[in-house]
Order: sequence, then C-alpha cells, then structure tokens
Amino acid sequence: MKKPIPLIDSAKLPISVYLLTYNEEVNIRAALESVTWADEIIVVDSFSSDKTEQICREFTNLFFQHKFEGFGQLRNQAISHTTYDWILSVDADERVSNELREEITMLVQRGPSADAFYVPRKSHFLGQWIRYGGWYPDYRQPQFFHRLRMRYREDMVHESFEFMNGAEGKLEYLQGHVFQYPFRTISHYLGKMHRYSTLRAEAMYREGRRF
Repeated sequence: MKKPIPLIDSAKLPISVYLLTYNEEVNIRAALESVTWADEIIVVDSFSSDKTEQICREFTNLFFQHKFEGFGQLRNQAISHTTYDWILSVDADERVSNELREEITMLVQRGPSADAFYVPRKSHFLGQWIRYGGWYPDYRQPQFFHRLRMRYREDMVHESFEFMNGAEGKLEYLQGHVFQYPFRTISHYLGKMHRYSTLRAEAMYREGRRF
C-alpha cells in the first residue's frame, strides 16, 4: 500500500503543474487560473514575443526559457524543473475542471494507486464540444504522473511516453475532464495543421524516411 503524501498547506496541493508556451497571451491566463490550487506552477516558454511572460509572472516566478527542439524534449525540460513527485501536465489551451481538481486532491491525500493517469479531454471548436470522430475522450499521454517513473520520447510533435528504466508502469484512468480549446478560428486551425505537419515531415526526413 502506497503511503499518502502529507498535505503541506491546506490551501495548496503539493504537486507540480507545468505548462508549455509560445505566444499564448490569448490562452494562458485561463489555463493558469484553472491550476492556482497547485503549490508549484512551472512555465517553459520558447521565447514568446507577445505578453505571455508578463501574464505568467502574475501567477508564478518559475518561468523558464528553452529553445524549441520538439515537444518531447520541451516536456522533459519542464519535468527537470519540478520539485514535487507528482506532476500534472496542462497545455496553454486547456482548462482543468473542478471535478479533475477534486479527483487529484483525493488521489494525493490517500496515495495514488498507479504510476501515471490518463485524463479525458473535451475539445471544443467554434464553441462546440467535438464529441465524435475520435476527438473524445482523446487520451494523449498520461497527464498526471510520478516524476521518477515516466518520461517523454523526444518526438518533434505528438510525442509519446515511456516508463523509466524499462519498467512496466501501472496506468489508470481519471474521470475528471480537461477542457481544451485548440482552435480559435478556421484560419488558426489551418495554421496549426501546417505547423504540425511540417514538424512531422522534417522529423521523418531526418530519420531517412522518404515519401
């Protein structure tokens, strides 16, 4: 039986939350407001040119700059800045629901029963929840995990994960949701698809794959 984690401050949960940013002034405030209950908030930025840093520093002093060399590498950089054992990964266009906050709080208080946990995501486009077409529950990587048991593979985009030292970690699923708002407009959607497809094509070229 795993030993419960002692609560240090009843107002804050002893976990680390990390967010990755690049020119996210439109999104980042709402994302940060949804995780103020965590004791440690870390932002890893890739040299934004808008007001992202200014907004982030209203919520945390743990703001770090790292050159973008792929999302997997950037996420591992974020982990390196954490101090708590348990980490919640939140993207700049995501919002943590109250239900997920309460579920994580209960997990921490009694001692988590797995090494990493998937979180269901409700993605929205033009004000509508995209329920079908593979968009829900849209598990990507585990978003709540122990920092000594999981790392990301250093993929450029749509990065996968692995348990450390070749171990077979235990995975479970949470019920509370993250709400995601990945596309503001049609043009924003097309621009994001162009960026991600370019990153993936460049990675495939470096791997010697031709198409």
